[in-house]
Amino acid sequence: MSANCAECARLEREKEEARQAGDLSKVTDCAVLLKRHPDHSKRSALWKGGGHEPGHVPFP
Repeated sequence: MSANCAECARLEREKEEARQAGDLSKVTDCAVLLKRHPDHSKRSALWKGGGHEPGHVPFP
């Protein structure tokens, strides 16, 4: 997760809210989406341009 990424922050917030509400299904969904989100600590060849690009799908 990147502190500068709005999508990472949103998913973390949603995951915590779901955990507090006892919605373990949504907690799991958010965790999966965070895992699939690009790794901001290194440039990934899977992501065009090596970074987060909204709307870009790494696997067609």
